[in-house]
Parts: sequence; C-alpha cells; structure tokens
Amino acid sequence: MITTVMIKTMEGVSRLIFEQFYNSEQERYRSPFLYRGLPNADFRLMTSLQRNCKDKKEEIEGSILRSFTKYAQHEDPQLKESIWRQLMIGQHHGLPTRLMDWTFSPLIALHFATSGEDLSKMDQHDSVIWKLDYFELNRMLPKRYQDCLRKENAAMLTVEMLHSLVDTLQAYDEEMKDHSMVIVEPPSMEQRIVNQYSYFSVVPAAIG
Repeated sequence: MITTVMIKTMEGVSRLIFEQFYNSEQERYRSPFLYRGLPNADFRLMTSLQRNCKDKKEEIEGSILRSFTKYAQHEDPQLKESIWRQLMIGQHHGLPTRLMDWTFSPLIALHFATSGEDLSKMDQHDSVIWKLDYFELNRMLPKRYQDCLRKENAAMLTVEMLHSLVDTLQAYDEEMKDHSMVIVEPPSMEQRIVNQYSYFSVVPAAIG
C-alpha cells in the first residue's frame, strides 16, 4: 500500500527525520525504513537498467554483466563466482543494473531530493522521498529467505547470504515473481557507500 504525505513545513521534515518505532525484540527504538530521494515527484522509481535499456532490458542484461565481468575480473577475481557481486560492483561503476539505491538515512535522501541537476528550476515542481518498510518487505519473502535472516539474526541479506540462497538471476526471478524482492547490504568497498548508508533492492524482472 502506498500512502502519500505532503511535507510543507520544517516540522514535517523533523517528523520524517526522527520517526522511529519501538522494537520489542531489541528493546530499542529503531527505524524500519529505507529512503530514496528524487528531485522531481514526477520521476518514476526506475532502475538504471529500466531507464537505459527499456524493453530490451531482459534480453541484454546477461550480456552486459558477462562483458563487464570479462574485463573487470582482472581487478576483482571474485566477480566470476557471484552474479550478485557483479551487480554490486557494476552498479558502483555506472553499469546499468536491476539494483535500486536506498539509504538508511532520511538526511541523505533529503540531499538527493533537493539537488536536481538544474537548481534554478527546483521551485517549479515538488521533490519526493520514497520510504520503504523493509521489515514488511522481508515478511513477503519466500520462507527460506526469512529463515536465513532469522538464522543470521539479520534484518537484511549480505551478498554472501544471498549467494548461498540463489546464484542465478533466472532462479531469483522465479522465486520472487511480482510480489517480493530482496534488500541487500552491499560490501563496504568504497567510503561513499559507508557514508551514504547505502542499500540496494534487487528488482525482479516481473516488477521491472
């Protein structure tokens, strides 16, 4: 379910920043949300693969990743072993992928929502911050994915955990269909990822 909230005051911004809920298992107040900021509310939630490859995305996704791995594996031999690592490293270097960036910090999302390419036109449209409840999303995952999260006492899968569950995009798409998707915590391969509290959703083909 999508709920739209208009924020027009600093009080509304403060509520967004400090919104937290009590977690009875951790006995702490924690936020269950990830955020994504866009400078124009008319922009759709789209991956770079959807945006750049359009209706050819499923046809050429595999070729893009194979070509990238062919040359990039000289710098990172582990690329050959994991399709998920190919996606993460490729996304980091500007490759069109099915990954979508999110952040744990609403302040980072606010930065991207208010930093359009043409700042002189920012007052001509609304910005938008998408908020995703990853706890709810985890409850929609297939059971064995939920079991993995419980076993590892984790809220999100790592690249290694995801690889242990599924090792091809085709198998992932078959399991997720159009009603669930995985949130992945990327490896801390670069300081920007750490600073921006970055996470990725792996968008299934049926959703994209």
